[in-house]
Amino acid sequence: MDLAVIRALQACPLFTGLTKKEIETIMKGVEYSLVKYEKKEVYTKEGQLVENVDIVVTGGMSGRTQSSSGKCVKITWNTIGKLMTPASIFSGKNVPVTIETDRQTILLRMKPETLQKLFAIDQRIQMNFIRLISIEAVEMAIRVKKLTLYTVREKLASYLLDIAKRTNKDQFMIETSRQELANMFAIQKFSLQRVLSEFQKEGIIRTNRKWFTILDREKLKAYAGE
Repeated sequence: MDLAVIRALQACPLFTGLTKKEIETIMKGVEYSLVKYEKKEVYTKEGQLVENVDIVVTGGMSGRTQSSSGKCVKITWNTIGKLMTPASIFSGKNVPVTIETDRQTILLRMKPETLQKLFAIDQRIQMNFIRLISIEAVEMAIRVKKLTLYTVREKLASYLLDIAKRTNKDQFMIETSRQELANMFAIQKFSLQRVLSEFQKEGIIRTNRKWFTILDREKLKAYAGE
């Protein structure tokens, strides 16, 4: 099995707790394929049904949803081992976002029936899938709370801390534009710009175009309510 595929499967939450050898042995007994998408190619459109189980081997994806007024919210995934749209695999429901590639991307693709076979082969995979769906449900509830109840300062502070935790760095790049961020937070762009300026004046962050540096993590945590 290709080294990039093994690394992606080791990073995939489905295989948490399994060794490299166990993963290789299990995958030898199931049918899968590697599918390549070019940069900016549509993976799935809003309103379509999910027909495959896909795991990101290389590359990255972005999801976006748009209101009738034209307001667009974009979410970027750049995580190797990402299981795409797990909540939609067995739900029979349409995907609520349009997803396209940020760059050339390779996916490991299985049928839902193959994933069910993996559940039967090793119960840990089934429990990992249940845990993954549960975590996503909780995270969705948290996102709804932040979107509806948090102030602009709380939303921005929480967002920056989330990225810092995910990247394990205090300096990072945010590809999302200021307008896209404002849409994501359901606020006006000028409100976002005002809070960014206030955070910089208070010495909490430093920003230069798409680059952000957290200078005072404790103050940021205080604004985020952590």
